[in-house]
Amino acid sequence: RYGRQMILPRIGMPGQLPIHMSLGGSLFVEHWLAFPYGSFIFLFTTVCDRRRFRLTPWTLAASSVLIVGAGGLGCPVGLYLAGAGIGKIGVVDDDTVDISNLHRQVLHTEDRVGQHKVDSFIQSLSVFNTRIRLVGHKCRLSSQNAMTIFREYDTIVDATDNAPTRYLINDACVLLRKALVSGSALRMDGQLTVYNYNGGPCYRCIFPHPPPAAAVTNCSEGGVLGPVPGFIGSLQALEVIKILTARTEEDRHGIMSGRMLLIDGETAKFRVVKLRTRRDDCAACGKGPSVMTSLLTDYEAFCHMNACDSVSGVQIRSSENRISVSELDLFRQKRQSHLTIIDVRPEVEYGICALQNTINIPLKIIEKIKRLGFPSQPSTFERILQGIVANPSLLTDRHFQQLRQQQERDPICSENLDKSQQSDEAAISDAPPRMIVTLCRRGNDSQKAAVIIEELLQTYSKRDALSNVRVVDLVGGLLAWSKNVDPSFPSY
Repeated sequence: RYGRQMILPRIGMPGQLPIHMSLGGSLFVEHWLAFPYGSFIFLFTTVCDRRRFRLTPWTLAASSVLIVGAGGLGCPVGLYLAGAGIGKIGVVDDDTVDISNLHRQVLHTEDRVGQHKVDSFIQSLSVFNTRIRLVGHKCRLSSQNAMTIFREYDTIVDATDNAPTRYLINDACVLLRKALVSGSALRMDGQLTVYNYNGGPCYRCIFPHPPPAAAVTNCSEGGVLGPVPGFIGSLQALEVIKILTARTEEDRHGIMSGRMLLIDGETAKFRVVKLRTRRDDCAACGKGPSVMTSLLTDYEAFCHMNACDSVSGVQIRSSENRISVSELDLFRQKRQSHLTIIDVRPEVEYGICALQNTINIPLKIIEKIKRLGFPSQPSTFERILQGIVANPSLLTDRHFQQLRQQQERDPICSENLDKSQQSDEAAISDAPPRMIVTLCRRGNDSQKAAVIIEELLQTYSKRDALSNVRVVDLVGGLLAWSKNVDPSFPSY
């Protein structure tokens, strides 16, 4: 079965099987019996006239690997490690299979939607290779269980996509002195490196402090093209095999420790950058008195974000400046003429699905105006936002429809928009307060947009109009809308 890889000088019989048997100078293998014991899998042949053998635990069939995450990265890692004959493969995940996973998570299938990912993962690999041991950990990795789970394995693979779990995995690997093969994939870009191996840096050496929660994007928010995690996951499996079969310093030199592979799928460019060496003041692997001796209690609190992407991971606005989807539904029914709903998703996402009577102004446009101000020749998006912030209390139904027409068909010149505002001024003198609602897919970008729009209103609006305007964002975004208000609304 493993003949094509065993003929490689790096692998051979010593790298594949845990036992050398001497049979008069020749080795005959017809049928192997396998049984697990602890972290090893012992293999014996039925054809043997001598009982002389030597254990070689650091071989593929005697090794154990833990994959944290049964998603886009974890699936190809598991597939190729199983194919290579790794003796024991464990997988940690607490999620279930969703239809949106299938374009990149290649071990899951349509008929397993709703099934636990760990069960689906093991089901696929158990058919792929019946001679290996598969262990499932159907739980979320935490400070309470990480050390116990990691102790059972030789090498750890980080196939996650959130900062709290990455820091947790790194710290556990450092404390247990285990190599960590790390990969990431987002949009059409990928990264690969090996931490805590052969004197190389750990994750905290490179990233001592977690990034701001608002600056973090994962696959569910930023998107990803399926082949990218497939490619990175395959390379992660390759690094694991190289680590497990490294017998000389030359073998270890080729492993991606202290280096990071950067992949740009858009242009098919590959670049390897050198990482800094291990830091003496690193909180995990350093030499100072402040080096950690145990895991942190709460990694989500340390990173100021959630480890699970099924909930909104950012909250930068107070609760009184946010509304729920049920409140928005009520406002739309009772105060339709006094609502301005701004969808801040990118154009491509707005084209997939959108609520009726909303205006699309992508967050990037809003952020650009914050930095540079309104240009002399504004684009359609910029002109719409300029009309909103110039005098938001005058956004009547007629003016709102003109903004919609401007976005959907031909641009309307600013002069006509101004005339529309002036003609409506008297009619709305006793109107209820205007509410500007920002929304996005998950409720993260909409908070950023709301904060900027409030700043723009302070800068560009008439002072007497500000008291009549309230800017809020939608908690949970369109995913919450689909879940709690309108199940027929598409989610992606």
